[in-house]
Amino acid sequence: MEQLIETIENKSSFTIDETFELYKLCSKFIIEDEQKAQKIVINILNNRGKFDNSLDPILTDLVEAVGFYPYLQKENLILDSTDSLIRKEYHHSNNVDKFLHEDQRHLLSLLNSDKNIIVSAPTSFGKSLLIEEFVASRKFKNIIVIQPTLALLDETRKKLLKYDEYYKIIVRTSQEASTDKGNLFLFTAERVNEYQNFPLIEFLVIDEFYKLSAKRDDERADSLNNAFNYILKTFNSKFYLLGPNIDGISPGFVEKYNAIFYKTKSSLVDTKVIDIYTPNK
Repeated sequence: MEQLIETIENKSSFTIDETFELYKLCSKFIIEDEQKAQKIVINILNNRGKFDNSLDPILTDLVEAVGFYPYLQKENLILDSTDSLIRKEYHHSNNVDKFLHEDQRHLLSLLNSDKNIIVSAPTSFGKSLLIEEFVASRKFKNIIVIQPTLALLDETRKKLLKYDEYYKIIVRTSQEASTDKGNLFLFTAERVNEYQNFPLIEFLVIDEFYKLSAKRDDERADSLNNAFNYILKTFNSKFYLLGPNIDGISPGFVEKYNAIFYKTKSSLVDTKVIDIYTPNK
């Protein structure tokens, strides 16, 4: 696989026959190992100008087959069957006016159920887009988003400022909740514990939730556990926990909180490791 990716990166151009053979190989991987197929598709799109564009209809089918609907629009790839157009429309979010990839769409359907959702997915999965989806939908009036750093919270604030007509965005413990519209609390765990007079919290999001683990012997883990337990005991809020590289959740936790654990390795980007240490020893 790595040799194939290297060829895609280094070769200056591909003939129509070479393009067809690569697309055929990718099609085979879709059946045998979809994660590998996704990796190939990402690298093909990243080097799209090298491939024969007369075979773009096949590329379009490959992109759809791996569920990468956002790339159809970005790369101006045109679906031409009624069935495929229906599937594409199903993956469109009217709330944020963006296309979701297949795993995001499935996760959104889980979030719209009566279950609490715990997600393990790569950083580039697009988990935060689903936070925006719920804010944009105005399904919940009062929402808390807990993130571990002020820098992350500031990024989230900037993304969600467009919804200030419907939500007061609260980032400091000195701010009072609005009674005229919804409230969006963007806090670290410590600020959740400090804040007084929360309104009825309907939805709780914790980013990097693995820091709830009892195995982490540090004050920040204690603060996060205190915040999580306080919000759930006080408001019985629906929750969405997200983080990378989590293998599983204890059955007791899943049963106690009516939760679903969802693990995926899908990603819209490919990562490459460059060793800059060894050559400079």
